[in-house]
Amino acid sequence: SFDLRRHGCCKNALEHPDKKLKIECSAVSCVYNENHLCSAKQVDIIGGLAHDASATECATFQAR
Repeated sequence: SFDLRRHGCCKNALEHPDKKLKIECSAVSCVYNENHLCSAKQVDIIGGLAHDASATECATFQAR
């Protein structure tokens, strides 16, 4: 989920992300989309200056 970064806040709110986290995916043309869930082992998100989730993108996306 998206959380607006505030001055002095860490980039990652969690020290160690939950490896069992399920990420919903709506990119039907992505190789990692399996039944609307992301199957990538690592997910990178771009949009460091975003003020809402619509200004972010999945940098792990790979077209089928």
